[in-house]
Amino acid sequence: PLLIGANLLLAGLLLTLFTVDSPDRLWLLFAVLFLYGAAGVGPDAPESSLVASAVPAPLLGDFNGLRMTASEGMKLLPPLAGAGAYAAYGGHQPHRRGAESGDHDYGELEPGAAVAQDARNGQR
Repeated sequence: PLLIGANLLLAGLLLTLFTVDSPDRLWLLFAVLFLYGAAGVGPDAPESSLVASAVPAPLLGDFNGLRMTASEGMKLLPPLAGAGAYAAYGGHQPHRRGAESGDHDYGELEPGAAVAQDARNGQR
């Protein structure tokens, strides 16, 4: 019951990340990361004793190796998924100055060319 309760609590904690929708709520991300890390240490001892009682002694070494391989291997998937999501959907593109009002049309100018164009027009 302790392991099930702890994992359900962590799942509920992760669901609160869906409420982060602006920079003002970014503190919630760090709070969840802190609590998730702190709570992740608690179930280690009960989990180890549960494995030792459930797996036969001759297979315990192999099972622990497999468990650690799976645990460490799963640390590779989130960065790959994040890179894939960034590649698929891209990052936030900043607005160009004047783009919303239609005052300026810089097209495909080189970096810094918009500033030079504004300086020639007497704008800042």
